[in-house]
Amino acid sequence: YFTTKVEDFDADFIIKGKEAVRTRIKELRSMGNGATAKEKNHLAVLEVALEAYCRGVEVLPVDLYNSDTDKFMVVEGKLLPPLRGLQGIGQNAVKSIAKARQQGEFISLEDLRNRTKVSKTVIETLVAHGCVRGLPETNQLSLFSLA
Repeated sequence: YFTTKVEDFDADFIIKGKEAVRTRIKELRSMGNGATAKEKNHLAVLEVALEAYCRGVEVLPVDLYNSDTDKFMVVEGKLLPPLRGLQGIGQNAVKSIAKARQQGEFISLEDLRNRTKVSKTVIETLVAHGCVRGLPETNQLSLFSLA
C-alpha cells in the first residue's frame, strides 16, 4: 500500500512512532473540510500507518544507502521507507542519489552534493532525517581528526 502512496507518505511523522502518527491524525481530522487534498491524502496514509503500528509493524528511518528509491522494503521484519518517503525529495534527486551511491560511499556532505548535484534543501532534508550520520561537512581532513 505505501509504495503506491509514496507521494503521501510523510516520514516526518511516521518514523517517529505510533503516538506521533496518532497526534498528526488528530490534527488533520480537526481541520475538517478546511484540509487540503494533500492533507486528506496524508491522513489516509497515516491511518494505515497507525494500523500497522497497532499490529506490531515497526518503521525504520530512511537510509541513504539501503533504502530503495521508490519502494518500501522489509528488512529484518521492519518496514524500510524509500528515499522518496522524505517530503521534499523529488524523483530526480532520488535517481541522482541512487546513481551516485552505486559508485561507493560518500565521504562528506560536500562529496554528496558534488556527485549528486542535489539542492541544498535536499541535503538539509537528508541531514534532518539522520540519513547522513557521521558524514563531515567537507572533504577536508582536520589535523585534529588525525590525532
